[in-house]
Amino acid sequence: MSEAPERIAWLHVGLHKTGTTWIQRSLRRGREALAAQGVGTPDLGPDPGWPLVLWAQALPQGGTGAAAGAGSTAKAAADRAALRTPEARAEVDARMDALIEDAALRALILSAEQFAAQLRPRHIRALRARLERAGWQVRAVAYVRAPLDYAASMIAQSVKSGALLSRRLADPPTPQARRRLGPWLQALGPEAVALRRYDAAAFPDGDVLRDFARTLGAPDLPLPRPDAAAANPRPGAWGLAALDLRNRLAEAISPGLARRRPPRAARLALSLGGPPFVLPDRTAALVAERSAEDEAWLDARLAAQARRAAGDAA
Repeated sequence: MSEAPERIAWLHVGLHKTGTTWIQRSLRRGREALAAQGVGTPDLGPDPGWPLVLWAQALPQGGTGAAAGAGSTAKAAADRAALRTPEARAEVDARMDALIEDAALRALILSAEQFAAQLRPRHIRALRARLERAGWQVRAVAYVRAPLDYAASMIAQSVKSGALLSRRLADPPTPQARRRLGPWLQALGPEAVALRRYDAAAFPDGDVLRDFARTLGAPDLPLPRPDAAAANPRPGAWGLAALDLRNRLAEAISPGLARRRPPRAARLALSLGGPPFVLPDRTAALVAERSAEDEAWLDARLAAQARRAAGDAA
């Protein structure tokens, strides 16, 4: 008697600034074509990340204690509150149960940028247990952006949302791959987590969608390009300077005023163009210093992953 074919549930963990929204929109746009090939994706609206996170947090023994991410806007917090209503929770539970228990599927893709930031080890273990009970082999894939590019992109996004550039340059963010991905490696095992550098130059044709499909072992996976509206472009240096001026003037008038209607100002800033925004030397040095141990950890994990792949191919 031949064994049943392996059914793999892929958990796309992000991280931030690695094209997660782009991939999610592609999965949504290609849902029917994917289903025709036996690949399931959740039907949870245009932004499935938070519904998936809240669902995973509420799984048996998972708890509900994860807090909203830092820098969340009032609208985003309100949107998440709406997802926590009994009716919304019941709807997500029903859709996820139907998806996971669908015997016609051979693969499952659950993508949430917030998986890495919001799920604690107990949540990851509960998520794995739920999927394994339904007959799935659980694996994860995570992309990590280079620290300097990550910091520049996150700072630009913060300024687009109303933050002051000087404050963000003085305290730049870093990917924190070890803190965010360490629990996944521990809960699933290093062999079940595919780590990838987010580097368009290394992707097939510079396309993260093609790299994502190849990483899942399905290079022909039908992942259509999303609409242009799904992109999150970074303003050039001129546009960012204009946004920062607008934010400083607004804050001088009234604290918090800069965060009101930031998308309108961001659209104007994108039209200004100019050279690419790069970090000042002082900020870049701070990012490099803060990221040194994290980068060494990631390099070691990637090297071990390459050795396992070479051993499997031998």
